[in-house]
Amino acid sequence: MATIAKVNKNNFLPRTISANVPAGKVNEIIQRLNSITEEDGVVKNTSIISDPFQSKAFANPLNLDATIYKDFKCGIITGDTTINLNNSVDGDSGMIELIIDGVGGYTVSLGAMFTKNLGGGTIDNAADADNFISWRKLGTDIVYVINQVV
Repeated sequence: MATIAKVNKNNFLPRTISANVPAGKVNEIIQRLNSITEEDGVVKNTSIISDPFQSKAFANPLNLDATIYKDFKCGIITGDTTINLNNSVDGDSGMIELIIDGVGGYTVSLGAMFTKNLGGGTIDNAADADNFISWRKLGTDIVYVINQVV
């Protein structure tokens, strides 16, 4: 039997749950595994670490693939870019973190697949701004809310 040094969404896909389990539920399962102690009668040889956010380097356009990961932490935004979310299916949901560099002032927009802004917020493109985009795929729409860390 092979030892897994780190459990994440790539190597922890139990066969007893549906393939359409929301990302949040998978994170909950991984967090529960992290909480196992020797007192539970199980000896852990290594830590199990949840890796809920997929890191993605800056690019223009910034193409995010929701096939495996639903949550993304994008590299520091250093220029104009369009954020595209590809391969999401009905019921998927996640978050995208966008941090603007110390210069700011760039045009950062969402691709056409983002169809309904539920909160009316916009991406803050000021220097050092930290934006979170919460999204959910509903049918053919991607509904989203944009918030900033204050």
